[in-house]
Amino acid sequence: MEIGRLLLATKQKREAAKAEAEASLDQTRAALAGLFDTITESDVFRGAGLYGPQRELLERIVDEYELILRDNQEDVRLKLDLARTLRILAETSLRVGQVEEAERHTLKAMTLVEGLPAEEEAHAFERASLLVVLSQVRLGQTQYEDGIVAADEAVNALIPLVGQSDSQDEYAEAMASACQSRGDLSYALVQYPEALEWYQSAATVRWQFYDRDNPPRRVPADELAEVQLQIARVMESDGKAQQARQIYSSVIDILAPFQGTSLDTSQRLTPPMRLKLAVAQRSYANLVKPEDRLNRLQASVEIIRQLSLDSPEVSLYQIELGRSLLDLSRLQTLSPAEAQQDPEGASAERYRRESAFNELMGQVLPRLKELLPGNNVVELLEQSAHVSTSKLKFFRLAFGAAGGFGDRVEVTEPQALIEALVTDNGKISLNWALADATLAKPAVKVLLNFAQIAIDALVRGGSLDIGAERRDGACEIVVRAAGPKIAFDETIGRALDASLDRSDLTSRTAAAHMIHLLASESGGGLQYHRGDDALVLGAVLPEAEGLIG
Repeated sequence: MEIGRLLLATKQKREAAKAEAEASLDQTRAALAGLFDTITESDVFRGAGLYGPQRELLERIVDEYELILRDNQEDVRLKLDLARTLRILAETSLRVGQVEEAERHTLKAMTLVEGLPAEEEAHAFERASLLVVLSQVRLGQTQYEDGIVAADEAVNALIPLVGQSDSQDEYAEAMASACQSRGDLSYALVQYPEALEWYQSAATVRWQFYDRDNPPRRVPADELAEVQLQIARVMESDGKAQQARQIYSSVIDILAPFQGTSLDTSQRLTPPMRLKLAVAQRSYANLVKPEDRLNRLQASVEIIRQLSLDSPEVSLYQIELGRSLLDLSRLQTLSPAEAQQDPEGASAERYRRESAFNELMGQVLPRLKELLPGNNVVELLEQSAHVSTSKLKFFRLAFGAAGGFGDRVEVTEPQALIEALVTDNGKISLNWALADATLAKPAVKVLLNFAQIAIDALVRGGSLDIGAERRDGACEIVVRAAGPKIAFDETIGRALDASLDRSDLTSRTAAAHMIHLLASESGGGLQYHRGDDALVLGAVLPEAEGLIG
């Protein structure tokens, strides 16, 4: 009897200890699940761009799950929770450009899920979700065919799950993500019609979630904006510019309700949404007339500049800032001062623009070189930075008001600028015939602008001859461009001789019009002659008191 009582007591203690352990495990699991939900679903983290803190906390949760799993190796729920956490961690790593890290987390999670009963709905869904992430990893590694295999498998696995009553929204969202990933892979392979079909399938789901909310909620708006950007990108790449422009505009409209400063943070743009807005503004700007681009491109640069300052660890922000800066640097449009025939004001506007560009470039380039060594965007930005530096010097001397009316400039200054412009071209030989060591400021302005016009005319290269001398109280300037093909816009000639109506001025003709004003106000004049293989530009500028400088 005593033995029986001892055995019973031992059994009871064992069962109590087991129950206590299970209760403790349940409490721990609940605490970790609550922390996970906070990190992934709360307004602080969901789409907020706080990738560094988010990753750190997720890594801690992973460590805790792995520690508990050592003592509970057969616990299916623990394995599933760990796999889910690793998946979200992989997605976060992808957002900051750490593809190899994302691959490690994804494959680890896949190993956990492969060992779970496949017939269980939750297990099948987690595996399908991991396949979507894996397809994105393969995209980032340029392993497109492997990515397609993963994405197709994810779609096929999700098809029987979509429509399930308990988790219909979750399954539909996963299907939309799978379709978008599949579209990304088709786009990377330049399969535009196929990519468009996948994106449109995803958009159908995203529109459903977006349209059922009034006012719209932030997450559905964000997800819809993303897929609309993808659709517009495909159409633009496929030569359907008008359709692409309309869709870029729709993205701006979708995000518009969240652009205010509402005290309710759920009604404000998150950093990823701000990036989408900036990309939409930039892309839309590049599909409209040059005169309508400037404000949108400047807005795009400013949005991404702030994002890159707030989150320097996100390489995507640095890359997109570089792209917006590139587009801004290439923009040729008529400034307000140019439209008003104000050379000095135009110089100031251009100089401010180029200075701001150079300042940003100085911030962005070192970071991009570190993150993306050898990347094409980095190389293009370096070239633009070099050109921009030359432009700053050119604008200051060609249009600027530094100095007074009677100031003279060492001829070495315009020489150096023109030689830099010719060096950038690489196909032009340069010859000088300068009789004096200095030139009056107005003469320098005319000389520089003549040289720019002549260089632009030598589209296939050739020779550029530049001469200037003082004679009978005036400075005579001659610039001759000779080559196999002379590309000279006759409207520039009309701007030089003042036969072009002011209402027809453009960024290409503004400088010519300005130096005409400069010459005429000094009592001088400009002339030009275009032949089959040569363009000759000439000016006579009296050196007298009151000359505009």
